[in-house]
Amino acid sequence: SEYQQPALDLAKKIGAQLAITQAALYITSVVDGPGDGSSNVGGISDATNAKFSETGLEAITNDVLIDNKYRVDEIVWLKELLKSRKSLSEAESSENIQIYTKAVDNDQYQWGFQKVSFEGLDSEIFTVDCSSR
Repeated sequence: SEYQQPALDLAKKIGAQLAITQAALYITSVVDGPGDGSSNVGGISDATNAKFSETGLEAITNDVLIDNKYRVDEIVWLKELLKSRKSLSEAESSENIQIYTKAVDNDQYQWGFQKVSFEGLDSEIFTVDCSSR
């Protein structure tokens, strides 16, 4: 689709391995647009990448992105992407940013290729099917 392919291409470019990162890029593409403008998925990703340097941040998971010649922990990168989105966000995108942030903060990001349930903002349980690529 017009939103899915740019998100998948971006995930591949940065080396995203976790389904939650790929899903966050997809929803960013849908909500903020698939382009490279400063408020679109490509521009938000570029702004996130610019926050890291070679001395980088300590790894939390084994999933490491290699972008701009720097090794960056994928979850640390995703948290920065969500912060960047939040600073640019409109009211309609703030709920999905909060849901992704809560999932990451609760260590609910090792989805693999299966059905995964995680808690939303109102303690409502969401199920996401990651069983097919």
